[in-house]
Amino acid sequence: MKVYRLIRVLHHIGFKVPSDLWQLKDKQYYSASNGCWLPIEQMDIFHVIRALAKTQKKGNDNERDDRRYG
Repeated sequence: MKVYRLIRVLHHIGFKVPSDLWQLKDKQYYSASNGCWLPIEQMDIFHVIRALAKTQKKGNDNERDDRRYG
């Protein structure tokens, strides 16, 4: 399910959707595997979760390296 569709469904079933999430068409994510920028609202929700997890993992690896090399 695409992000924009998920946001609309949540809104219609009664969830309060933060106002900045209605503006996602202006936001993009760089996909290194595709080598291009993707509009976040057009991304599949599972792709968004994987991208976030990948970004978080990279951040944690960098923190570990900083602690190791002090």
